[in-house]
This record gives sequence, C-alpha cells and structure tokens, in this order.
Amino acid sequence: MKELPLKFKLTDEMAMMPRMKMSNFPSVNVVGRVSKTGQAMAKKGDLEGISPGIKLNSTKVNIVIDKIL
Repeated sequence: MKELPLKFKLTDEMAMMPRMKMSNFPSVNVVGRVSKTGQAMAKKGDLEGISPGIKLNSTKVNIVIDKIL
C-alpha cells in the first residue's frame, strides 16, 4: 500500500469517550486494522496489529499487522 507508513498524532480530542482522555493514562495501545469491508468495527477476516503500551508524545511507533481476525 503506497499510503503506508502513515504519520499521525494522537490528541485528547480524538478520545472515543470525552471523559476518557488519553492524557489521563500513562500509556496507550494503538490498533492498526485493515478491513475487508471498510467498516471501523473489527470483523472476521480483517488484518490487525496492536502496539505495546506507548507513552504519549512518543515518536516513530511501529505497529506490525500480523494477525487475521
């Protein structure tokens, strides 16, 4: 995929629940998923990888997509 690697920055405004801001936690996990259907919810057959705990403001984080759901 020519879109990868992808650069991104995580901020509190991106929290899935407003009261659960990322800055409230010492580290976060980032999930990378390639979806066959294009839907955000994980489905059987999607490809996925999960980062180890990442401290906020980390740079050069690698997510290896190495699992088939």
